[in-house]
Amino acid sequence: MDQPGVLAQVAGILGEEAIGISSVIQPESQEGDSVPLVLMIHDATNGQMEKALARISKLSCVKILRG
Repeated sequence: MDQPGVLAQVAGILGEEAIGISSVIQPESQEGDSVPLVLMIHDATNGQMEKALARISKLSCVKILRG
């Protein structure tokens, strides 16, 4: 969702799973109530990412798109 605090929630979960963020890209809002958020992360294990994604996907403000 394009609202204050979403990035902080996602970054907080990544931090709790010991996953560092190297850069963030959040393009200007498009029509609608969502906006893409692209995170480049430092090295992390598959297990760390799976745990973080499981937690992030439960946030009501997040919709995960996988390629």
